[in-house]
Amino acid sequence: MERTFTQVGKPYSEGKEEELSGMFDRLSWRSIPCTMGAMPGEAIKGAITELRIPKVDFVACSHEMAPYGLLGIKAHYKNGDATVYLVDEGDKVVVLASDFYPPQDETKEKGGESDGGTA
Repeated sequence: MERTFTQVGKPYSEGKEEELSGMFDRLSWRSIPCTMGAMPGEAIKGAITELRIPKVDFVACSHEMAPYGLLGIKAHYKNGDATVYLVDEGDKVVVLASDFYPPQDETKEKGGESDGGTA
């Protein structure tokens, strides 16, 4: 997994990457469809539309960053899976960070090696 903190989210994350990573780990994920408060739900829907996030399976909402909301979206792309973390300021949503999980090499999943050669 590769975590990337965004430049636009720097006012919230600079020097707090470790603390935020802990908050990300504590998020409680809900499978889609789900019910949640109107404001975080609308913020998540807006982010999915604006960022064109495909195949969303799970979403999360936390108040651990109060007075701001912490939101999460898990999605599947053709080249792997991604988790997007956002801060909800009330009037706008800012992307804090994202995790990217590239697909596992099938031979490594089976315990073999993928060196292209023969034994």
